[in-house]
Amino acid sequence: MLRSASHLDIIVNPRYFSQTLTPIPLTTPGEPGAYSEKSLRSLLGPSPISVGRKSFEDCFRSVSTKQSDYCLLPFENSLGGSIHENYDLMLRYDLVIVGEHDFRVRHCFITRPGVKTEEIKYAISHPQALKQCDNWLRARNIIPIPTYDTAGSAKMLKENKNLPEGCTPENTAAIASDLAADTYGMDCRCSNIEDDDSNFTRFLLLARKGLSVQDREGVKCKTSIVFTLEETPGALYKGEGVLFGVEATHICLNV
Repeated sequence: MLRSASHLDIIVNPRYFSQTLTPIPLTTPGEPGAYSEKSLRSLLGPSPISVGRKSFEDCFRSVSTKQSDYCLLPFENSLGGSIHENYDLMLRYDLVIVGEHDFRVRHCFITRPGVKTEEIKYAISHPQALKQCDNWLRARNIIPIPTYDTAGSAKMLKENKNLPEGCTPENTAAIASDLAADTYGMDCRCSNIEDDDSNFTRFLLLARKGLSVQDREGVKCKTSIVFTLEETPGALYKGEGVLFGVEATHICLNV
């Protein structure tokens, strides 16, 4: 039974965001300087100004209630897999996909200016970022401590607020983007510290239905379909049979 479908039927044009005279409200998850904001700049250029939200659902809600026109969210990571929470939120909120961006994630080792790297004992960041830099940290005997956000970790270090127990600005580094380092006036002591250089995150730009920034004529589009199946033998095979002859780029199964 088909449950929900969203179509890439409104194609984003980066020039639209840079040429418009009225600022277009956009939303991304995380603190200023987060990877979502960096991905947004890579997709649309430096002109758009985004507002950070605390959670993925806050971003969905912001667009749905017209506080923002667009939100950019991560849906899949090449190392960590699909972010199922956002797929579930797509079913709860009536938003459409208007753009897609594969973003290369590059982690930086960030400290306060003047701090000696040899005195760093701890690294704070989002759990996924710490996991992606595990080998690099182990080689330097640095203890990873998870926090709520990558850029948020740089902010905590800069402000010396809400740091985990035992962490001080002198013995702690943050793992975040170079944009986060610039945003909070911190030093990027080492870049590209991730263990795997094939670390990509797929971001989707979402909007309310009816918001158009470019005609779709002549542009190849994707279609995303979500459906549920009865618990009977061969149900998945029959469901996929409907798509015979269609090029599928991604299949995600929740059981």
